[in-house]
Amino acid sequence: MVLIQIATEYDFYYYAAMIRCLIIAFLFAALAGCATQNIVSGKVHNTPQDARYFANRVGNFPHINAVKEKAMTRNYLQHYFAPWYHPSSIFSPKKALSQEHKLVNHFMRKPGWAENKVSHSRFWVHKLVANMRLKNFAVYYRAAVSIRSTDIRELPTVRPSFTNIHAPGHGYPFDDLQTAFLAPNVPVSVLYYSRDKVWALIETPYKALGWVKANDLAYVSRSFANKWSHHKFIVATCDHKVVIRNSRRAFFAMRIGQILPLLKRHHNYFIAYVAVANQYQHAVLKKADVSGRCVRIFPLPLTLTKLAVQMNRLMATPYGWDGLYGDRDCAVTIRDLFMPFGLWLPQFTYEQIKQGRMLSMKHMTAQQKLRFIVRNGVPFLTLISRHGHMMLYVGNVGGRPYMFHNPWGVRTINYLHPDISGRAVLGRAVIVPVDYDSGYLNVRSSSTTIEAVDRIVILTPR
Repeated sequence: MVLIQIATEYDFYYYAAMIRCLIIAFLFAALAGCATQNIVSGKVHNTPQDARYFANRVGNFPHINAVKEKAMTRNYLQHYFAPWYHPSSIFSPKKALSQEHKLVNHFMRKPGWAENKVSHSRFWVHKLVANMRLKNFAVYYRAAVSIRSTDIRELPTVRPSFTNIHAPGHGYPFDDLQTAFLAPNVPVSVLYYSRDKVWALIETPYKALGWVKANDLAYVSRSFANKWSHHKFIVATCDHKVVIRNSRRAFFAMRIGQILPLLKRHHNYFIAYVAVANQYQHAVLKKADVSGRCVRIFPLPLTLTKLAVQMNRLMATPYGWDGLYGDRDCAVTIRDLFMPFGLWLPQFTYEQIKQGRMLSMKHMTAQQKLRFIVRNGVPFLTLISRHGHMMLYVGNVGGRPYMFHNPWGVRTINYLHPDISGRAVLGRAVIVPVDYDSGYLNVRSSSTTIEAVDRIVILTPR
């Protein structure tokens, strides 16, 4: 009788403890869900997604006079046409070969996962490496121009490689073999060809190096390059709203920041050059009509009002890992914002932080960083940098700094599986407070944006 009573009391306390654990787990899961919803919805929806709201609160904005604008444009075009005129200034043969060897070594160690959720084999990587024929590496520096939209790849393949298909932030859409998106009619330089001649290793004006399909390029003569580059230019200020065409065909839709040589300006349209390939894969010039809608003479004046307008045109555009599907990641969003103004920025975050006056915030607390940004940042001209992510300061409201950026999401904690992190996905360009992901139970304080940022970079037009 006593043993039965003890067992009953034990069962009661055991099941009561289990119920308490389940309730706590449920509450944590609910709180995590609420935090995620607040991050994705609350902070974005409670912040004006209109750059003009922040521009109107800016007191002083640097004046870019005609001399500075001319110098800034000259600097932009010098970088833009470097693949044609100074290709070794982007990637020397030694630097290019070293980068390719690093990539080969990485993927031989970690082949990653395929699109069918099956891991790649080292044999698969070995076949790609054999096609790269790096033992015979000899740089050509052959001037070329893209004739259609294409993807630049780390290795010569269209197939993806994901670090871990099952882990948030390491599976889809984070294809480790994606380098960048390349728009039509961008100057490039061909360094090398694959063994099968299907792929070309190229460098771009934005310091990207990678493999593209060779038939996405046309080869440029010196006379073509001179005729193309010694013109005034038009620039697109919207995405995909202006289709370049003539009486016989449509060529492509322009993207924000894309420039083309201007031949003639009419009341409501322009006549410009486009590059196409002839039967020998050489670039030839074709005249095309360009609607005046969302197209202006390059460059736009770098004013606060026009910056705000361009930022609004990028607002809510989808996040695209390294240009996947022609979308933009954080760094390309910032780059494309400034392209219509002739302010040159490279492709990647680690290069962008070298383009202005850098001010360190290492060893500061979160509150010190917030005050530092407000005190030292120039709204709409100050990059905020954390490892692998770039943001743009747009000003403060009541002493609280706000930023424009294009993130994938916020890293979250899964309390039921502490060793597995999650993501609160934003997946689009937004304006939010710099500390928008702070103060949530399922977001580690050490991984929040304000804890991770370590510098600001004030862009200095030159």
